Amino acid sequence: MYIHPSKMMMTNKYAEEVLNIIRDSVGPITGQELVDRVGMIGSNTGQKIREVIHNLRLSCWPICANGYGYFYGNESDVDKFIEEFKNRVASQREAIDGMMKGRTLKENSQPLIKLFETDG
Repeated sequence: MYIHPSKMMMTNKYAEEVLNIIRDSVGPITGQELVDRVGMIGSNTGQKIREVIHNLRLSCWPICANGYGYFYGNESDVDKFIEEFKNRVASQREAIDGMMKGRTLKENSQPLIKLFETDG
């Protein structure tokens, strides 16, 4: 069931302010700039601001990101971001699979593949 974003309840005390800052921003805004502008203090503020962004996305807000920061995306931006995000998820899945396979090999006492050879 689709619920329009304007009907979603903001679940984090910073969410509405972060959303407004991103929407009003002329270009991308960094996570640190968001932390500073909303007055977030304490430890792990980077993690906390990423959680706010994540929750906004879960609430259907088109918050995109690039190497310069977060921005409010149009349809094209969102399509591009989704495709890039899918690729990152697939890459992480491959890494997880490799680690699980390595753990299985180790548990079975089979030798692990040497990735780097050193010249003696």
